[in-house]
Amino acid sequence: HLTLPESALQALIGALQDENKYVRYSAANILGEQSTLPKTVLQALIDALQDENWFVRKTVADVLGKQSTLSESALQALIGAMQHKNLYVRKSAAEALGEQPTLSESALQAIIDALQDENWFVRKTATEALGKQSTLSESALQALISALQHKNEDVRKSATEALGKQSTLPESAFQALIGALQHENWFIRKAAADALGGQSTLPEFALQALINALQDENEDVRMGATYALGKRQTLPESALHAIVGALQHENEDVRMGAAHALGNQLTLPESALQALIGALQDVNGYVRYSVVKILGEHQTLTESAVSALVSALQHENEDVMMGATYALGNHSTLPESALQALIGALQHQNVDVRYSVVKALGRQSALPEFALQALTDASQDESGYVRYSAICVLGKHSILTGSALQALIGALQHNHEYVRISATEALGMQPILTESALQVLIVVLQDMDWRVRKSACEALGKQGTLPESALQALIGALQDEDEGVRTRAAEALERRVKSVFMAIPSLSPSAIETLHRGFLIPYSIGYSTSLWVQGQQALFHTAQGPGKVDGLCMEDVAKLVIAFDRSKGSKLSLIEEQ
Repeated sequence: HLTLPESALQALIGALQDENKYVRYSAANILGEQSTLPKTVLQALIDALQDENWFVRKTVADVLGKQSTLSESALQALIGAMQHKNLYVRKSAAEALGEQPTLSESALQAIIDALQDENWFVRKTATEALGKQSTLSESALQALISALQHKNEDVRKSATEALGKQSTLPESAFQALIGALQHENWFIRKAAADALGGQSTLPEFALQALINALQDENEDVRMGATYALGKRQTLPESALHAIVGALQHENEDVRMGAAHALGNQLTLPESALQALIGALQDVNGYVRYSVVKILGEHQTLTESAVSALVSALQHENEDVMMGATYALGNHSTLPESALQALIGALQHQNVDVRYSVVKALGRQSALPEFALQALTDASQDESGYVRYSAICVLGKHSILTGSALQALIGALQHNHEYVRISATEALGMQPILTESALQVLIVVLQDMDWRVRKSACEALGKQGTLPESALQALIGALQDEDEGVRTRAAEALERRVKSVFMAIPSLSPSAIETLHRGFLIPYSIGYSTSLWVQGQQALFHTAQGPGKVDGLCMEDVAKLVIAFDRSKGSKLSLIEEQ
């Protein structure tokens, strides 16, 4: 909504006094669309809470409730509105107070008093308002506990939810919530389970009540109890035993909740782990998928768990297969049997399964030769998605076999730029490249995609030594249209300055010119004086070209004299820093 100018706000303030109630209502409604209101407008709204028309008063209360913080006078006006004869005015006033982050004692008391309102709708709103407060006084908590006995189910449910939002509760509140777990209405029992689940700590008797609720006749209550227990990272054996039993429940949501509850435990006894493994055979795909993810998130896997996940790789459901690869891949050291099973899944017809297998192999701290060979084969996969991932995984390994290198070299010719980029990056991770690999990287410096050319410069730059042909190619890249490519080429040359100077005699004049303009001049600014030998002359090279000097300062002349002096009249020497 547009922010209204001061003149418009003043006009609306005036409209709040209009004799027509519809005009007053509309004015209040429009003001409610503003994100912030100045004090003059707020005061006008406070005055309008005394309007003779109940609908205007209700609308004004709604508008005040949208403000993040209200003055004490506004709060007092809303407290007064809580006594209005019209239930909708009282309800809106309670809602407005409930939206405030903190409330004074008098405001809290007004809401507590509203829990006794003759209208259940107002009482329900009051319980919700209390539930929005981060901390409540003992009197407010006691009022909510009393509201758990209210004859109206919505009020009881709201009171239950309000108690559940408090981070800490007195024992009397726990006892009241446990009592609510026995209520005849299922959604109140469910709300009580949720409320207990929201507590940071639970006394033993509350845990036992939730364990008992796992046998509730209503599946929603059972599910709520399961998730409430699952929020505890350390449960007693009796609770774990009950949750394991819930893995056999006829309702899939209850089974899934039980799986999550077990998965949230810091440690699991062997019996619970075996129950989770057994749930890999659940008839519901979502339950199976949840179980494999949970197993994968555990820091250590027993031999039986690994064996179960390996078996899941053969499951007919593809989601279960991918979940199993995810679970296995979360463990950086897998036994050979698991690696072999993952490699077998690389032949699956579903591209998502193959991709998840490659990712799982990529998370391993080390891979044996047969796994690297499988990834090499995967770099030829019909899916570019899988090929790209396989190449990325190969690139993480500093020493690759000949077949893997050949696969990467072949990938440099791929029609997809991301495959070519990942291949150049992977080759760059190798400490020593064969001549054929270097030659292909040189060719790649002419790739149509600048990102590929940039990666090729980086890959060549990481090599310890480069042949002259690679140096010449990098010098040529100094003229690339892309600044990033030019920068990476210059960085690669800077790592081997001596080799660059040794190559100058074999360069063409145009290549020398490119080298001077694109590299030597910027480099020499911080390191040396650049001289170009032509015939019998030593020319000082500047940005204007060889021999074209705008004027040498005394420092430049001194550098030249020292250079000639160090050469002892025979030849010029490169001064590393002068």
